[in-house]
Amino acid sequence: MSIMLIADACMRPSRLSSTGTAILKNYFAHFFALQRCKEELTNLENSVRQQAVAIPCKRYNFIQVFVIYKLSMTSDYLTIILILLAGALISVLAKKLTWLAGLTGFVTGVLIYVGAGYTGITMLAAFFILGTVATSWGMDKKKQKGLAEKDYGRRTTGQVIANAGVAAIMGFLAIVKPENRTLFQLMMAASFSSATADTLSSEMGNVLGKRFYNILTFRKDKRGLDGVVSMEGTLWGVAGSICIAAIHAIGFGFGVNFYLIIIAGTIGNLSDSLLGATLERKHYLNNNTVNFLNTAIAAAVVCVVYFFNKS
Repeated sequence: MSIMLIADACMRPSRLSSTGTAILKNYFAHFFALQRCKEELTNLENSVRQQAVAIPCKRYNFIQVFVIYKLSMTSDYLTIILILLAGALISVLAKKLTWLAGLTGFVTGVLIYVGAGYTGITMLAAFFILGTVATSWGMDKKKQKGLAEKDYGRRTTGQVIANAGVAAIMGFLAIVKPENRTLFQLMMAASFSSATADTLSSEMGNVLGKRFYNILTFRKDKRGLDGVVSMEGTLWGVAGSICIAAIHAIGFGFGVNFYLIIIAGTIGNLSDSLLGATLERKHYLNNNTVNFLNTAIAAAVVCVVYFFNKS
């Protein structure tokens, strides 16, 4: 839609310039010139959206604008694809992901990038890095107490989908429903907030926790069991949610959404414990399903608040 508006405005006053070929070659040769052109096009788009006025096009004709715009966008996508491929390969070789999980992570990463840009990818990276560090933290103690994850925390496809699946869905919805893009990006952040909080609270709580309680009865319970929480673990979970909220705020602006993401992530984390103490203990749900549901619950919290504020 936006490129068509630019094209329409540009085609009226101009014809192909005799120096067009030279200009294009110059842009092809200089990456930073392409970036400046992209920034100018972004400003033109904002002018159309905010003021709804015709855009005079004195410097570029339609073909020049279209080619430069597409080339700069292609450059961004190629860059992020290379980054995601490299990250997936390194994670597989470092035995942090299985090969199939690495492929799944790449696909989810692409959807997250298309839906939320570099901010989305940064949230994904923060979740993965924090989760990996937390899982590895105090590994000897976890082994002694029988709390270490199977295969030393090497993530499977099911775990990737459980933790990042909702975020990938939000990225896809942001593509097909661009009018609600802001909402889907916020829901994506909430899902990452919950996933990060859940991972940090369980992994760090098992190592640093002093007293452990059943979330339903608030009676002392055994460390590491489904639905068992500790004060230390819960605080670590909140810290994880704050990290994700901060990334979202840096990318999309600080405001009330910062606190909403933290609250939604904490609710999602606590819902994970509630599901663990009930349905997972009775083997109605497995851990991956519970993890997926807690991220979905966090996203749903944001969605409800968003529409409540609009009504």
